[in-house]
Amino acid sequence: MMQPINWDIVASYSKGLWAVGGPLLGVLVGAYVANRNQKKHWVADNKKEEYRELLSVMTKAKTLYSSVNAGLIEAGPERENALNSAMLNVNETINSRLFIAPIVERLAIQERWNEAAIAFDDGSERTRFPATVNELLRQLRESARLDMGA
Repeated sequence: MMQPINWDIVASYSKGLWAVGGPLLGVLVGAYVANRNQKKHWVADNKKEEYRELLSVMTKAKTLYSSVNAGLIEAGPERENALNSAMLNVNETINSRLFIAPIVERLAIQERWNEAAIAFDDGSERTRFPATVNELLRQLRESARLDMGA
């Protein structure tokens, strides 16, 4: 024959279990939420740094190319080395983006930068180079603002 359930005993055991398990559950949930938020902040910080680095290296290269176009830097091996170094830095920075890679691909930064630099080097569109790069920079800054929620 079955014994009837003594609900007072069940309630007593439940309270004791909750007294031990409740705080433990709270700590686990709190740790999970804190970890998730910390990861979000870490990703946002890395995105911000990657945007900054890319904008900086592209701006420096644009300034160098503009100086060459304005005749402020004499022709010769030093100028060629500086232009090649700037191109290498920009391409390296574009290709090393991890957190903003989808934005870089969506905006076709690599392709557009290379087209502008090649047109500058062959002399066909030297005057349009700064405008092309300024548009790239503008779109990149706008994407950064949207991505960062600003």
